[in-house]
Amino acid sequence: FKFINEMYGKESADDILVNIADHFRELMPENCVYGRLGGDRFGIMVRQEEMSTAFIDRLFMLHGNYDTVAESRVIQHVGIYSIEDRTIPVSVMYDRAVLAIGRVKEDYENRVGIYDEEMRKNQIWAQEITIEADMAIQNNEFIPFLQAQFDSNGHMTGAGVLIRWTRRGEGILPPGRFIGIFESNSLIYRIDRYMWEKTCQILKSWEGTILSDLYLS
Repeated sequence: FKFINEMYGKESADDILVNIADHFRELMPENCVYGRLGGDRFGIMVRQEEMSTAFIDRLFMLHGNYDTVAESRVIQHVGIYSIEDRTIPVSVMYDRAVLAIGRVKEDYENRVGIYDEEMRKNQIWAQEITIEADMAIQNNEFIPFLQAQFDSNGHMTGAGVLIRWTRRGEGILPPGRFIGIFESNSLIYRIDRYMWEKTCQILKSWEGTILSDLYLS
């Protein structure tokens, strides 16, 4: 939506928001709650029996009725959270629907994301290890594993340095459990710097030994 603002101006962007609001107003069944929550985000709460594929399809029917060139550039995404526990704060319900959007945000084929238990577990896991990252570095819980590399004659020329996390209470974690999360929250540079230092320490320890001619990558 920032692109729409910059390319076509605030007036065109505001017109699109009004058109979306009008579209929703016409579409919504009785006994529902809906409205603009801020920016380019709208929230809708409807009974579960109303949440059909046809209803979701009608949400997207704004496309095909373009009033402006700017409107033709709008790409809508929908995140769905099914309310099972009514004691959960509405703000948390909203956050979960937004999290579901994140699953399809870069997907131009699938524009509907559905919140599920796996997503909740992944979110909790990401929060846990993000909080633990600094302490794990201080405690040297990230360990370099060396994978030997050979030339065409079968002679070892060096090794690739691989990272593993010896997380307390869980044993050795493969990089697939944490690297992607650290990349997404920008903590990866600290892990990189840590691994560079560990690699240099290994090379230093090889000086004056039969391993001194080997490289690490």
